[in-house]
This record gives sequence, structure tokens and C-alpha cells, in this order.
Amino acid sequence: MSEKKDEFSGEFTPEGGFKFKAIGAMAFVSKGAEKIGKGLASSTVSAMALLAPERLERASEALAYRHVQLEGAKAVVNQIQDGTKTLHEGKLIDVTPQDVQEVDPSTLIIQAAERERIASDLKKEIVVAEVATKAAEMLEDVPDDAISDEPLGDDWALRWKQHVKNVTTEDAKELWAKLLAEEVKKPDTVSYQAMDFLNTASRQDLQLLEKLSKLVLNDFQHIFIEGELREYVLNFIGYDNIMYMQSRSLIYGLNDNNTLTYTADIGQMHNVILRSKLFIVFDCQVKRNVNFKTLSLTPFCRELMKFTNFESFDDVYEDMCAQVAIKKFNGVGTSTIHTGWKSTP
Repeated sequence: MSEKKDEFSGEFTPEGGFKFKAIGAMAFVSKGAEKIGKGLASSTVSAMALLAPERLERASEALAYRHVQLEGAKAVVNQIQDGTKTLHEGKLIDVTPQDVQEVDPSTLIIQAAERERIASDLKKEIVVAEVATKAAEMLEDVPDDAISDEPLGDDWALRWKQHVKNVTTEDAKELWAKLLAEEVKKPDTVSYQAMDFLNTASRQDLQLLEKLSKLVLNDFQHIFIEGELREYVLNFIGYDNIMYMQSRSLIYGLNDNNTLTYTADIGQMHNVILRSKLFIVFDCQVKRNVNFKTLSLTPFCRELMKFTNFESFDDVYEDMCAQVAIKKFNGVGTSTIHTGWKSTP
């Protein structure tokens, strides 16, 4: 076999990884899960050290360098897969027509299967590196003091990597990058339960979470279903979907007497926030309890809400303003509810 090498070449390492030689520098696709702390995130931005450029100090340089390495790694995989390159004694070398002619058919079949296996393994490692790079980009503008000095737990990092290896869509890569970035900032933020759910979640599951996120109030804790709002919420999300989310331990309270109670005292204001836009203020002349029927999000669901892709919710905001607006309370004195920035007497 010819041993002529081009600018993208490489060799297996004793640690079980594969080193790509690309444009005179080295990048390492790890077979293991490595740790990351504040120093790595802020100086080399080597999220899990999956493609770690050497001697780069500035984050922007490190990220640009890593993108070059990723493209080189993809090129190597394509060369192995199409049969123009192969691995021989741990080195990536050219395959010539003469090499193919000298091998019997049964050996060719075995070699083709081996190429596919190697290419598949490397593709998975490249996906992990891509997602880690996205996480590094998310961390680039995060202040140093907002990133923990603690390393990722080995078990957590391994679980994350095993899930990410099988990711195929850009949306999913973005989602798993968010998980890694959050865990780097504060270890033990992302639970195994959240990772396992997202690993098996269908596109419909994620779309339902996004819909749900447009209606939640008070830091992702509740959804109002008081009066006409109940019908509105059921129509917006769908009764069957709400029952499905209850069965997945995401929300509870649809068929229960689940209420959110505010004690509105004289001269006190109570804000109820929908994300950062819609709010309701109770302004009472007498002390009283104000109750709203709600759906409640489980702690697990509130955790997942951090990772959904929020889109514009202006349409939902306008509808909610119209629906929430006008609940009046009987009793001594008067009670006023303000929605948005408009007051309803």
C-alpha cells in the first residue's frame, strides 16, 4: 500500500483516541469523557477537551481553530468511507487502484465493513466534538465568575456523551450544547432524568414543551386555567396533550382542585409574571385571599424549560391579556386586576 499522506492524516493513540494531523497542528478526538472547569472554559474553551488546540490563549482563536479541525476530521471520515484512505498499522494512508487489485474479493468485503465501522465511530466522535464546540461558543461571553471551578462529574460527562453520539439534527445539537453549557456553569444543574428524557423525546414532545413554555408564569411554576382561561389553554395545547404531559410527569392538576393563592393586603401589590411581559397586579382596599385555578409544572419539567427554544410569544401575550383580564372579586371593598399595563376596573 502507498504511504503517501495529504494534509489531513492521523493515527490511533494508545489511549484509544484518534489524532488528526491537520494543517501542521494536532487535534484530539477523545474516546473518553474528560472534565472541564472554569479555566478550560474561559481560556481554551475546550468543552470536554474533545478537540483541544494547543497553545491557544484567546477563546475566539481556540474556537476558530477548532472549527478548522472539525472540517478536517469530517474530510478524513469521508476519505475512509469512500475507500480512498484506510488505516494501516494505526496510520491513515492512501488506497491506490493497485492495492485493490491485489486483494481477493472476500478480503475486500471485510475491509469495506471495517471502513464503515471506523467511519461510523469517528462520525459519532465528531458529532460530540461539534456539540461541545457549540457549548464552548455559548460560554465564550459568560463572565469568569459565572463559571464554576468544579469539574464535570465523570458519570455525568459519560452519560451526556453517550446520548450526544446519536444526535443527527441541528436542533438537537443546539439543545445538547445548552445542557453542557449549563452544567459547566454550575455542576449538578442538569439531572440524569432530564438527559434521559431528552434522549428519548420525540419532536412532538419538544414542540409540546415549547407550547407549554409560552403559558407558564412565576418562573415556570404555574399555568392559569381560571374561568375562560381553562378553555383557552386546553384549545392552545390540547386536552389529550395535557393528559399526555401529566402521564410523563411534566405537569399536574388538570382534574384536581389545584389553586394558587395570593394574600392581597391593603396597599400591597402582587405581580404575576408571564415570562417577562404579562403581569397581573392585585390592588385591594381590604385584606383578602385571591385564588386562581392552575396547572402546576413538576420540578423536572421546570428544569426542561431552561432548554426549550423560545420563540416569539406576542400572539399568546395578546390572547392571554384578553382572557385573564376580567376577573372581579365580590366582598367588602373593591378589588382591581391590572393586566399588562392596562387596568380593568
